[in-house]
Amino acid sequence: MQLTSLSLALTRAGFLTGFNPLSLFSAGEPGVFFDPSDLSTLFQDSSGTTPVTAVEQPVGLMLDKSRGLVLGPELVTNGDFSDGTTGWTLGTGWDISGGVATGLPATSSLYSTASIGAVGGKSFLVSYSITSYTSGTVRSNVGATVNGVIRSSIGNYTELVNSVGGDGRVYLVVSNFVGSIDNISVRELPGAHASQTTATSRPVLSARVNQLLNTVAMTGGSWIATNTTTTANQITAPDGTLTGELVTSTSTSTYHWRAYGFFTAASTTGTFTVSLSKGTQRYLAVIVGDPNGNRYGCNVDTDNWSVVSTGTANSGVFTSATIKQNANNSSWYDVTITGRTTATSVAVYVAARDSSAWNGETLASVTGGGTWYNWGFDLRATNTGVGLPAYQRVNTATDYDAGPAFPRYLRCDGIDDGMVTSTITPGTDKAQVFAGVRKLSDAAAGILLELSPNINTNAGVFYTAAPAGVGQSTYQLASKGTVVTSATGSPYAAPITNVLTSLGDISGDLATLRIDGTQVAQSTADQGTGNFNPYPLYLFRRGGTILPFNGHFYGGIIRFGDNLPIETIEQTEVWMAAKTGVTL
Repeated sequence: MQLTSLSLALTRAGFLTGFNPLSLFSAGEPGVFFDPSDLSTLFQDSSGTTPVTAVEQPVGLMLDKSRGLVLGPELVTNGDFSDGTTGWTLGTGWDISGGVATGLPATSSLYSTASIGAVGGKSFLVSYSITSYTSGTVRSNVGATVNGVIRSSIGNYTELVNSVGGDGRVYLVVSNFVGSIDNISVRELPGAHASQTTATSRPVLSARVNQLLNTVAMTGGSWIATNTTTTANQITAPDGTLTGELVTSTSTSTYHWRAYGFFTAASTTGTFTVSLSKGTQRYLAVIVGDPNGNRYGCNVDTDNWSVVSTGTANSGVFTSATIKQNANNSSWYDVTITGRTTATSVAVYVAARDSSAWNGETLASVTGGGTWYNWGFDLRATNTGVGLPAYQRVNTATDYDAGPAFPRYLRCDGIDDGMVTSTITPGTDKAQVFAGVRKLSDAAAGILLELSPNINTNAGVFYTAAPAGVGQSTYQLASKGTVVTSATGSPYAAPITNVLTSLGDISGDLATLRIDGTQVAQSTADQGTGNFNPYPLYLFRRGGTILPFNGHFYGGIIRFGDNLPIETIEQTEVWMAAKTGVTL
């Protein structure tokens, strides 16, 4: 079989050294393992024909790594037609000769003579070649439901086909197809892979934390320089490029330099970092403010690179200010301030000052003529993640530094984004669910993960919610045999980033919620009887229709099997924390 984008991806998929989540499934335990940081498991369409190659691309298919992404054996007999019609039944208009199947035109299916076995709820990697083409269409199918991609040109094609059952035969379904087909291959790709067939409802892969745009050129868009002249590319910046920008105060002024950013929730505590290099201006104010005049910040003495005063204006809240010499270039100093205002949109400022006294409340006028150098503006929510670089280069909304230091996640819009897997058959009454999330809003209930379309109408199911209800600063686990019980953690006000662990045990009447490695809630109420039942797993929306999750998904592991020892639970949480940017 010729290797195409999807099959090559399967050979590239790897796992971190040390603790390996695959060990959770070493005895064949049912479940799923989703890892958005692994681009080889992500595809822009639901059939796996277009790989995700960069951030800000939609994700229509996310492969389940719990089975190791190892393809099963070849299931097609005589897929290259070298043995004539052996293994194949010809519908109307088909002929097999010379090692190809030809439509003359073909108006009904070409399909395998023998069934490849039970196919319900399984995923198959299907590949074939259209070696000549005149007209019509062809699409693949395994089982009874036609769900392959429609093709109408010469090419080598590979796609993931999710089967819902049927007679287990391999079909090529056509509409007045005139052309030839060769090299048909079908191999099972074990796992419950998550997909979304509706293009507008696909989450987007992202790694962005810096809310600002155009942070290198610092011109246009939301950037405004008032009563100054700016000259780009004057000195070497901390990243080694000639992008340090000279700023000269030309007269008395209120604002010297500012740019606008955006936070997704009012009163979000923000962190603003800017790199400064000395010119002739001794005192500089570094300020964050909102359109209502609420501000916080500090004054910096560039003669000795120290914070000489701090303050607020109106309802601004100041938390901290620090200065440290840049690790890559000793002539630059990184100034970081944290605090909050009352609006969702804020502006960041660097302004000249005539004295060390805080006067950000008026942004008072100063004597003109002073100079300094700017670089590396970064504005982010303070609790976005730990251990991240202080500066993320952002050019446009789709062009930014997405290197390994910035964790990748699926961005769910809280409107209609969602995915669903094929049916998972647990075969047990115990489940362990691990997830890395950033919850962006508590305005409405959001389902992160749910087994079955709706816990209210189905038995043997669970969900993890973020949050559990309208206006609630919560996370919640619900577990149900024939009776539902829940464990709720509070307060965890959005926006907030956490590692969630949900442990359900029906016969043990335990529903345990752990957040960031600590047990925060547990219910011992009766869950009734029975195992967790065979259902699809719904991600980010209940039943694919309601209660959308608004936030970031860094990864998820769902395992059905005997209760795990606490040491294994903690190892899994540490692994997920590294993916999420959380310190346990």
